[in-house]
Amino acid sequence: MRLLLCLLLAACAPSVSPEPPAPAPAPAPEAEVERPTSEKDCPYEAKDKATLPPVDPSAPLPALASGPVARIVFLDQKDACPCTRNRIDAGWKALELALGPTPAVPVERLYVDADKARADAYIAMYPLTRLPGVFLLDGEGRPVKVLSETIAPTEVRTALGG
Repeated sequence: MRLLLCLLLAACAPSVSPEPPAPAPAPAPEAEVERPTSEKDCPYEAKDKATLPPVDPSAPLPALASGPVARIVFLDQKDACPCTRNRIDAGWKALELALGPTPAVPVERLYVDADKARADAYIAMYPLTRLPGVFLLDGEGRPVKVLSETIAPTEVRTALGG
């Protein structure tokens, strides 16, 4: 009888199921590479500067031509550090904003690391210390205005006479 009573009590007792296994912890996300936002923190800046020919800071800047702008050359770099890439992208955007959807003058984009000989020809006309570089050229290919590093749409419009 005792056995029967134990079996009855066990059958009537609320069943307690074991705790479900705790879910496995999510794998820790890989640490994101912190990208520097300023040149002073950028470990790649020296490499980008090495792409350009050295500039003698004591040398006088070449004289610029006068006359209307007939074409524009934008000097870019394909393999650039994040800081330089940000400056280049902002410079291209400024140029696009200044020129509008249908530029009145042709625009050529040259990459100093992919088409070095052609890019160096422009840098020989007017030295750059940082990219991007925007050469606004007259009909004979002489620089009327050269913009570099930080480029604003107003600078481009002013150089174009607008």
